[in-house]
Amino acid sequence: MNLRAEGLTLAYRGVEVIHNVTLEIASGEFAVVVGPNASGKSTLLRGLGRVMAPASGRVLLGGNDINRLAAREVAQQLAILPQMHDFDTDLVVEELVWRGRTPHYRLLRRATAEDAAAVERAIIATNIEALRDRPLRSLSGGERQRAWLALALAQDPRVLLLDEPTTFLDLRHQVELMEVLRTLNAGGLTVVAVLHDLSLVSRYAHRVLGILDGRVAFDGSPEDVLTSAGLERVFGLPMTMLTDPRTGRSVPMPS
Repeated sequence: MNLRAEGLTLAYRGVEVIHNVTLEIASGEFAVVVGPNASGKSTLLRGLGRVMAPASGRVLLGGNDINRLAAREVAQQLAILPQMHDFDTDLVVEELVWRGRTPHYRLLRRATAEDAAAVERAIIATNIEALRDRPLRSLSGGERQRAWLALALAQDPRVLLLDEPTTFLDLRHQVELMEVLRTLNAGGLTVVAVLHDLSLVSRYAHRVLGILDGRVAFDGSPEDVLTSAGLERVFGLPMTMLTDPRTGRSVPMPS
């Protein structure tokens, strides 16, 4: 399922943060948003995910104005994983993942075999079978992030938005999480993620969008846009380009 912004402007208390952005994320694409702090990356993601209503413009989910769809209908097609999570420390992992089925419930309807299958698929996809009976408070940061990802996947979305999903994770857990996302994307899930680590961006993204001062500074494949000139303009510091021996792509490093 594709996701399109048309003339999207987003504002907090009348102050514009995202300015007249038009872009389209194609069905099955793995797009990554990069940029300095306070550039508008997370705000853009919230606008795309219907967490924020546009000051002007619109967002189309599968061709339909996302802000005219019922919240339940949006949640059946799109899941958003924020940077920070509020959670009930008394929940165990499987209970958390079951909450992802909420958009599919109907009044007085009991959980079905379809719900149970969706929960199980999400648990297996995120490799948390051994954690299903563990309390959330007992998990490491990487384990907890995978549990929250499983909750989002239990919604059976066709589009997944993630805001800095690798933040606070060590290197191993960052790579594990990105490999999970790569596998899900290969299965047809449209993925849009905000990331800071440009080496991960280079390795996993199909497309990279650079955001600066609430506008799209560059947009294209990693091979085309991860250049020293473009990155220096967005991040404001010199870059040296190395080569990833696994992918052959350029990997930016601060000079």
